[in-house]
Amino acid sequence: MKRYLPIFFVLSSSFNLYSQSIMEDSLNIQNKDSITDEVFQIVENPAEPPGGYQSFYEFVAKRLRYPSEARKLSVQGKVYIQFIVDTDGSLTEVQAVKGIGAGCDEEAIRVIDLAPNWSPASQRGEFVRQRIILPITFKLGNRTYKDSDRLMTSPEFPGGNVAFEKYKKDNLRQIDTTLPPNKYNNIIHLTFTVDSVGSISNVKALNSLGPKYDIEAIRLYSEMPKWKPATFNEKIISADMKGKVNFGKISVAKLNTAYNYFTKGVQLYNKNKKEKAILQFSKAIDINPTMLDYYFNRAFVYLELGLTQLACNDLKEIKDRDAQSLLLFEDNCQ
Repeated sequence: MKRYLPIFFVLSSSFNLYSQSIMEDSLNIQNKDSITDEVFQIVENPAEPPGGYQSFYEFVAKRLRYPSEARKLSVQGKVYIQFIVDTDGSLTEVQAVKGIGAGCDEEAIRVIDLAPNWSPASQRGEFVRQRIILPITFKLGNRTYKDSDRLMTSPEFPGGNVAFEKYKKDNLRQIDTTLPPNKYNNIIHLTFTVDSVGSISNVKALNSLGPKYDIEAIRLYSEMPKWKPATFNEKIISADMKGKVNFGKISVAKLNTAYNYFTKGVQLYNKNKKEKAILQFSKAIDINPTMLDYYFNRAFVYLELGLTQLACNDLKEIKDRDAQSLLLFEDNCQ
C-alpha cells in the first residue's frame, strides 16, 4: 500500500463540491502564525473558483484542446490535476498526479495554468493554502447537442412536464436519514442524455448529498421511460439535458449527533485507539450516511489495521464523488 498523508489531511474537498470541515483539534494547529505556511486539504472554508465549480469547468471546456496524438491513438479518460490555491487565490504547483498520456496530461496542466485566481481557503479566520485535486476529462465521440443549443424541438417526457414531475414524486425512494444543510437546499442536480430513440443514458450527478442520495437520484433518472427525442433541422438527434431531484427537509439534531460521533472518532484516532475510532465513525455513518468524510476516514483506518476488504467497501461507496478516494481505491482495491 502506498504511503499517504495523515488521516485528517487526506480527503480532497474539491471533487465533491461540498467540502466538509473537520474539528479544529484534528488539524493539529499549534498557532495562527503557522497556519499560512501549511498546505491543507480539509479546511473550514474551502477555496472556490470564481462563479463556482460549474463555471470553472465551463472555462476548462472552452479552452481544452484534444491533443492530436491522443486523438490519433483514441486515448481518452480522466487526468487528475493537483494544484495549490495560495493565500492570494493564485494557482501554483500545478501537476498531473494521475494521467493518461499522449499529450493529455500536459494539455490539462496548460488549461489549469490559464485559470483566474480563486477565492482562497480560510481556517480560523486566516487565509490558508489549500491543495486541490480535480479530474479533467478527455472524451472522444460523436457530436451530442446540448439543451442550450438551438434545437427545433427539445426532448420531451411522455405526457409532458406535469407527467414528468408526477413520475419523480411517485418513484422517488425516500431515505430515512438526515441531510446536511447546503446551498442546493437538498437538491441533487443531474445531467443525462436522451438518445435518438429516446432512451436515457449518461446520468450523472453534478453535486452530492452523500452516496445513498446520489445513487437514488441517478437510479430515478436512469429508470425513466423513453422520451420523445429531440430534432435538429428535422433530423432526430441525441441531446444532453439537465434535471434535479429534491430530497426535502433536514434534521439538524441528527446531523449534530452524527458529527459528535465523528469528532469523537477523530480524538480516539489521535490517541491511537483505532478500533474504537472505527466504532465512532460507524455510528456517524449509521445516522448520517451523506458525509464523504465519514466513509473516507473509516476506510483509511481500516487500511491501517489491514482490513482491506472493509476499506474497499467504504471507498467503493464514495470513489465516484471524490478524487482522493478514487486514487486510494485504485491503489488498494483492484
